[in-house]
Amino acid sequence: GMIPPKVAQIMLNLSDCSTGDTILDPFCGIGTLVQEGLLLGYRMIGSDINKIAIKGSEQNLEWFRNRYKIAPGKYGVEISDACKVSDLIEKSKSQITAIVTEGTLGPLYSKYPDAQEISKNFKDLEKLYKAGFKEFAKFLPKQARIVMCLPAYKQSRNDYQMFPGLDFAADL
Repeated sequence: GMIPPKVAQIMLNLSDCSTGDTILDPFCGIGTLVQEGLLLGYRMIGSDINKIAIKGSEQNLEWFRNRYKIAPGKYGVEISDACKVSDLIEKSKSQITAIVTEGTLGPLYSKYPDAQEISKNFKDLEKLYKAGFKEFAKFLPKQARIVMCLPAYKQSRNDYQMFPGLDFAADL
């Protein structure tokens, strides 16, 4: 789903960055976190593997930049796999202070997925997140924050199965 602007603002505040710091959203989609980061005074870099999402992000950010008089050079969005984003960071010559992202949440469902499907999705997402975190370790400073939404699947009207967590990240 699309992250609400107020949640994006909360996540950006949790990054504990200072005005002018550069924040990366490696799963930027249509650019909501990038936009909210700009409003809060951060430099923002967004990337996504989905070309259509980046095109939407570029269009949204063009409108946003004109509407809020954002100076050129305060942000950039590019097509990039989150598991190879260090190439983009190196090319941009940016010092990333934190990562704030919604992440990929897995497939959308019109009915409740069964337990096996959820388990498979979580395994696939853990593999993706693990590869992404290994990549992030290449350019993030020690003690940098990563603020990330994780998926939960609704199994019935009032029952959710939460993503098991990112315990593997401590080892990276």
